[in-house]
Amino acid sequence: MILTKEYLEKWIGNFKKAWMEKNLDEVANIFSKIKNYYETKDSLPVKTVDEVLNFWKEIKDQTIKALNFKINFIKNNECEIEWIFEDQSGKYEGVYKIIFDENLNCIEFRQWLAEK
Repeated sequence: MILTKEYLEKWIGNFKKAWMEKNLDEVANIFSKIKNYYETKDSLPVKTVDEVLNFWKEIKDQTIKALNFKINFIKNNECEIEWIFEDQSGKYEGVYKIIFDENLNCIEFRQWLAEK
């Protein structure tokens, strides 16, 4: 299957819902086929769902004020998404680069935080 805008919008919706609802089980489902997950541009990849969830546990303490996404491009099964997040600690912006496999499972996830 090829990644479409419609599929990606649905995937982003599920991603956002899991984050807003602080649902770590759904986060685990979203990243269930992950092969490489980069929390920052300089980090080494983690390769298991349990390792990914270690990063995501912090959502339990977040008071989310804003969480928005904008698709920059889709090419084959890769995409780039701009994001803006604001919670009690401040406002953050960045980019996700995501690769999906032939079954449209997220297999690579890279995050870059915008430099201030």
